[in-house]
Amino acid sequence: MCSCNERREAEYEKTSWWEFLEADGKSDDYVHLLVIGVTRTLVAADARKASTKTDGNIILQLLYNFLNPTIRTDRLFNAPTNEAWLTPWHNYLTQKGVRYHHGWHLHNIKMDETGKVSQIEVRRHGETMGEHVKGDYFLLAVPVDMADKHISPEMKAMDPSLAKLDILAQSMSWMTGMQFYLNTEVNINPGHVNYAYSEWALTSVDQMRFWDNYDL
Repeated sequence: MCSCNERREAEYEKTSWWEFLEADGKSDDYVHLLVIGVTRTLVAADARKASTKTDGNIILQLLYNFLNPTIRTDRLFNAPTNEAWLTPWHNYLTQKGVRYHHGWHLHNIKMDETGKVSQIEVRRHGETMGEHVKGDYFLLAVPVDMADKHISPEMKAMDPSLAKLDILAQSMSWMTGMQFYLNTEVNINPGHVNYAYSEWALTSVDQMRFWDNYDL
């Protein structure tokens, strides 16, 4: 809390959260609850790889926010995800003119002689022939390991920073969410749970506790 920004940049950026908390040699409870548990639950990061600067900054901000009654640190939807977010967002985008083309896969990114991405080739699943799509701008919104597979050596030669994607992909870990809608009331905890000793870094939240007068 007392460290200046210069120290965070120079020292803590190069120190893993695991090293900073001296996890080696500590008890299982210490490691599971304070080293791994905190980073997985609050930051969704690997304690052995994440820098102390990143983990520390985020965790401190969360702790400060938890202590402030005027801030809602942990925000949840006020209804099921489709109803509260996905369907309204989809409707808004389509009303603005966005068109969705389902079932197509990116096959190839093509550059023109100036090095600018000029078009992409897309194919339907299972088909060998595709279509070429032109545009003013292209947004590659895929996980970093898939982005690395689609970016050609020619593109990496044009922008050397793209060549580092394969290094970044090796440090990537997946985080997946799942929702269960049950037809009977199950009272585990009125809020969040961190299952510190679970094999899969499980956490859960009983969202209905935060929905006002909602009847499933």
